[in-house]
Amino acid sequence: MIDARSFFAVAVTSLMAIVANAAPTMQRAWVSLDGVDGPNCGSGGTPCRSFQYTHDNIVVNGGSIFVKDSAGYGPIAISKSISIINDGAAMAAIFAASGNAISVTGGGDVVLKGLTLDGGGSATNGVAFTSSGSLTMANCTVRGFASNGVSVVPPGGGSIAIVDSLITGNAGAGVYTFGDSSGSLTLTLSRDRIVNNGFTTMGYGVRLTGGGAAYQFSTIESSVIGENGIGLSVEASGSNTVSGALFDSKILGSGNASIKVTPGATVRLEKTSVQSYYPAFGITNNGSIVSFGNNAIVDSVTGNPITTTSLR
Repeated sequence: MIDARSFFAVAVTSLMAIVANAAPTMQRAWVSLDGVDGPNCGSGGTPCRSFQYTHDNIVVNGGSIFVKDSAGYGPIAISKSISIINDGAAMAAIFAASGNAISVTGGGDVVLKGLTLDGGGSATNGVAFTSSGSLTMANCTVRGFASNGVSVVPPGGGSIAIVDSLITGNAGAGVYTFGDSSGSLTLTLSRDRIVNNGFTTMGYGVRLTGGGAAYQFSTIESSVIGENGIGLSVEASGSNTVSGALFDSKILGSGNASIKVTPGATVRLEKTSVQSYYPAFGITNNGSIVSFGNNAIVDSVTGNPITTTSLR
């Protein structure tokens, strides 16, 4: 004869397992300081508490997480297409003590808006992108990471856009990219402030690198790269192509080189100011720098001279 109590206990356990492993079903979900992670969270009235639980259990691929109010929402590993949006809260923060504040893998399209990522000087990267998809960041602050603010090392191609954001106080680089031996990587920086990165550790404001036969094309527009160890470094190796184009931007107050270009790499300058703290260190050009003749360049140039061309 079956014990009714044993049968009930097994039934409850099975039901809990089914609920715990249920596939996400919501297109849009909310998180809040007063939220509670659980299978019924996610609506505006019963928000979840953490980004990771909401990503894993509540929101479908291609869905969105919205922030209701100021809080720390914990590090998150993203493995699908998702948007994390803070439009109105005072601060939607991720405080990371180690590892990465946000890791992006897989091949999805990811949007991050209005987030503050803080590494406290010990966590590795603010955003670590190792996906072959796309990443769009807007109105974000990334600060205090022991390696890079934003690290982009995709297995193939990828598309990155960072807009209206502050990236500061990171020991390695504010923005670091490494194009792999396959695919094409594009990076767009628009109206960003990339300041005080690696000033005492010989780090970088923006460091663009690649290996093998990679193709990497970067555009920096209306941005300030200031008070970094090296302002902009564009580094090619092997048969790859790495190029950077700056429009209406400033590279100022670098502790060492303002611009560093290695053999095979190219930088194009238009309406851009370049001045480091020590102009004699200035620009190291072992590749190609092309000026459209409308820049304000104070720094001296070692290596190859800058090529001037007219606007067409």
